[in-house]
Amino acid sequence: SIEWIRGGYTFVAYGEREEGILKDLLTVQQAHGLNISWLEAESLLQTVPDLNPDGLIGGTLSPEDGSASPLLALHAFYKHARATGAEFRFGEKVHEILVEDGAVRAMVGIETPVAPDSHEAGVTEPVAPFLGPMVVDIRPAPGSANFYFYQHHTGQLIFCITPDPPIVGTDRRETSAFLPMVSRRMVDLMPRLRSIKVRRTWRGLYPMTPDGAPVVGWAREA
Repeated sequence: SIEWIRGGYTFVAYGEREEGILKDLLTVQQAHGLNISWLEAESLLQTVPDLNPDGLIGGTLSPEDGSASPLLALHAFYKHARATGAEFRFGEKVHEILVEDGAVRAMVGIETPVAPDSHEAGVTEPVAPFLGPMVVDIRPAPGSANFYFYQHHTGQLIFCITPDPPIVGTDRRETSAFLPMVSRRMVDLMPRLRSIKVRRTWRGLYPMTPDGAPVVGWAREA
């Protein structure tokens, strides 16, 4: 068990900008065979009835998406890899670091443009199940480009924002600005969240490329 829950994802639209972005993306997603569709406001509220109906245009829903425990999923990969003969070595000493022109290079001589980008998140107290899909709101707001939350199988809500501008670096200390910022957005989007207590917050690092897209493909240099 990796605590997989197929609750789905929904991206909501409360403005013409978000509606256009989601519908344009939907064309690409469906062309690649993804099970995702656009729901008008009335239908979306049947799936996520606690959304704020004021100004809601609709949104996309991908019912086959979900969430899992990163730690349990990672351990499952490790366990099955070992069962097929893979070797893992932990705590090994580094014997050589290649330096060229005063900068550390990868062992194959290829520099990948990946830098840490810190995001803050939080988790609430557990409450009775009421939310199926993860809810994503791509409306920009001061300090955040978007935010999202979902209900864990324990009943807790896990929530996060994407900071704007990005916070590049390795600082993992929580800030006093995060919780007031994200809680206002969450309560505006789903008013019933107003009384849920936050249990804790934390800040972690994303490995991020300059344009946010994955580095995928063969390296021609090696």
